[in-house]
Order: sequence, then structure tokens, then C-alpha cells
Amino acid sequence: MIEAQDDAIIVGIGLNVLEAAPNAGYKTTTLVVNGGIASVDSARDILLDRLGANLTLWRADGFAPIRSAWLTRTYPLGAPIRVNAPGESLTGSFAGLDQDGALLLDTPDGRQRILAGDVRPG
Repeated sequence: MIEAQDDAIIVGIGLNVLEAAPNAGYKTTTLVVNGGIASVDSARDILLDRLGANLTLWRADGFAPIRSAWLTRTYPLGAPIRVNAPGESLTGSFAGLDQDGALLLDTPDGRQRILAGDVRPG
């Protein structure tokens, strides 16, 4: 979730630490099930520490190292994905991230640049 407020951008995330939504329309898991931190406070502290470290890296070296790290952990190039973007739903093949962080999606209509949306396996 992203929201603009005056001159700030507010980013919200969901993190399943102890329990996952039982009726989600997609696969869910928790940190505990995957051998991770077993308390919400510890998970929060680690998350804030890592966010701070990445913000420091971004300020020092720009977006390129963040982009590279993200690409090592995401869908492989060419993987089928579905994107529910504002006002439309698109399917295609994952084509990476551009230099500004927009999702690149190859569709039958050509490459699409997606700035915001819910991404799922296609």
C-alpha cells in the first residue's frame, strides 16, 4: 500500500509473523512456519533495521544495487504473471524492472511499464 500525504510517501506492508490469513485467494505462509522470528517485536526490529540499511545504500549508491538485489529474489525473466493494476488487469511474462523500478511486463500488445499493482503468478 502506498499513499501520498503532502510531500511524503507513506508505504505500508503486511508481514505474516505468527498467523496467515486463512481465506486468502493466494498462497500464504508465516515467518514462524519458515523457521523465522517467533515474535512480532523481533520481526519489526529486524525489518526496520534492514529497511534502514537499504535506505542508507540507496542514498549512497542510488537505486541500482537495490534493483539488482530485488531481481535476484523475484520471478525469473519470462515467468507468466498477472498484474491487477489500477483500472485494469494484465497478464504476460515478467520482463524485469526498469531503471526507475517500474515492473516490465511483456504482453501480446507489447511491453508494458507498470508503476503500481498487485502481482501474482500467472
